[in-house]
Amino acid sequence: MMQTANRDMFPTEATFALYPRIRSLLENAAIDDAFKRHEALAVRGKRDYHLFGRISILLIALSSVYNVAEGLVLPVFAGRFYVAFAMALAAALGIALQAYILFSHAKRRWLINRFACERLRSLKFQAYAHAAAAASEEDLARTVSAWTSGELVRLENELNAGMSLLDTFVPAKALIAPPSPEAPGPLAADALAAFKELRIAYQERFAASELHRLGENRRILNSSADLLYLSGASLVFASLIAKILAAPDIGRWADFLAVTSFIAGISKTVLENATLSDPSTTRFERYRQDILDTSYAASSDAALAETVVRMERLALEELDDFARASKTISYRL
Repeated sequence: MMQTANRDMFPTEATFALYPRIRSLLENAAIDDAFKRHEALAVRGKRDYHLFGRISILLIALSSVYNVAEGLVLPVFAGRFYVAFAMALAAALGIALQAYILFSHAKRRWLINRFACERLRSLKFQAYAHAAAAASEEDLARTVSAWTSGELVRLENELNAGMSLLDTFVPAKALIAPPSPEAPGPLAADALAAFKELRIAYQERFAASELHRLGENRRILNSSADLLYLSGASLVFASLIAKILAAPDIGRWADFLAVTSFIAGISKTVLENATLSDPSTTRFERYRQDILDTSYAASSDAALAETVVRMERLALEELDDFARASKTISYRL
């Protein structure tokens, strides 16, 4: 079953009822509000980048196929000028969309705001470590509020660097959990239990879900790639045989279909390169295994701060991998 998005950031009322003494951790208003702002911008930027990128590739491929068909197999027909004009418009629109996603900085808006969201998510869960030394609910709320204010200012200053931040980000420097006290406070057990469920278990389920999705997409893409390549090669062979047998009509159709197969293959390659399927699969496999190792360690009597630091280091390293890989994607050859 697919997870509800960001349920770790915004727990259900049942979760609040289960851990009433650490409500200041479950509901950190300053971080939650900042997360919502950046999440909306990230979703919109990603939607624009991928939607317009995919449409542009499809329009350019369609106009290319028509151009080949007109030269090889299409007879003269009424309205041919208008169809050719429509295909020219499709090609122009495809090129215009390529220019739009380049100059509108949709990719930049997506990546910077997604980076901000994941940094905010990590800050919210790093705050759980403060429960280790908190003497009371009020003490925890005051400590978390003061810590959050300072970290949000620092994060906003970092984000001002723009895309260069994705190159210079050092996960270890973003890990700011306090040291463990000699004796855990009265709220430590609740905070550790909530952290295991909302952070460790949630991220493990998320990684498993992404691996399943990527696996399904991969099977479809691999099957289509093999089919397109085999079809193109077979049609080239058929075209050569038609020329030997002096069958020009068959040869022209074989040429047209072969070129169409190769255009489709190139278009599929561009679309695939923009999704990072292979790197993402490797990244999530490693991330999930690391989370499972952390979950096993946390099942013992590991201290709260120690568990927080270990999990957040993994999450921040995964964010670093995502940011660097995503900078390389493109809807252009």
